[in-house]
Amino acid sequence: MGVLVSGAAVADSASAALAGVLAAQDSRGCWLDFPTVGEGSDEWITGYVGAAVAHAAPREAARAWQALATRKRWSGGWGYMPSYPADADSTICALRLAQSLPGGGGVRAWRARLFLARHQHASGGIATYHWPRRMMWHTRLRETFEGWCSPHVCVSANAALLDRYKGRARLFEFLRAAQRPDGSWCAYWWYDEAEYATALAAEALSVSPRSAHRAAVRRAIAWVVETASSDGVVRTPAAPDGSAFATALRLRVLALDDTATSAELALDMLAWLLRTQRGDGLWASSGWLRFPPTEIVDPATIPIWHIGEMIRAGVMVDERGLFTTATVLTALRAITSCGFIETRNVRFQAATRS
Repeated sequence: MGVLVSGAAVADSASAALAGVLAAQDSRGCWLDFPTVGEGSDEWITGYVGAAVAHAAPREAARAWQALATRKRWSGGWGYMPSYPADADSTICALRLAQSLPGGGGVRAWRARLFLARHQHASGGIATYHWPRRMMWHTRLRETFEGWCSPHVCVSANAALLDRYKGRARLFEFLRAAQRPDGSWCAYWWYDEAEYATALAAEALSVSPRSAHRAAVRRAIAWVVETASSDGVVRTPAAPDGSAFATALRLRVLALDDTATSAELALDMLAWLLRTQRGDGLWASSGWLRFPPTEIVDPATIPIWHIGEMIRAGVMVDERGLFTTATVLTALRAITSCGFIETRNVRFQAATRS
């Protein structure tokens, strides 16, 4: 409904969020979240958060990359945590951090791209894990790893944002084919399944000159607009009062559009985010990571998910709020850069658009 948002408030919010995230960086240069899932994730989280803050905090991002680059892993990739085998998604996050820095990560990033290429299937999609026997040995689980070793839309969309990855064109085609009829994409690893995969897929395809890819982006934008609530609050099954994580991801899709309708909805969502930011600069944890049983290829076949329980078909949140806040920071940058928000006076742009 076209609320007014103070430009100074947006800048202050981003500054406070950045300060809160940087305060959580440890002496090694790493960030850690999902602390109750195994030993907590540092490699995956460090890559994700580092990439989100690199534009505003290049020194801290460089420290994060150095921490990852010096990790001793035979495979060339990175994993959820040091004791767990390297996976494609954690490696992609580290590579996205590397590509935001001068030099792009050098030889260490080159090795990681070779590792990532092994995870790309004939379909063009990328699986999280490539070596099922290694996973069975590590976890001591008797089930197969067909699900975890199948191509995943959310992982593939993340990889499609790597501008130096040779398999990128095949990723684009995989994503175009995987888009659902309503315009969204379905994630494998996220409980609020549509927002994460849709935001990353739409962002990736938006750089392609192909008309089919641009049409896919338009369908994603239409999905965000058509499924929006009347007050702009993005409510999810895991966050019925509103999810900062899902809101930020939908904002990133709207930032790809230039219509009055998208501008109005985006500013409503932005206003809600500013109202719900905590005093420490972070947002409440709302990135719900799900763990499909290793043999399950399609998570839609799981009848019951166990919220807050690290068991079979469990769903866990980023308890420290770092993954959520990094996602919001990325959205704030995208929505500020797209033209909905002016430098000094943030205002609804409908009157200036045809």
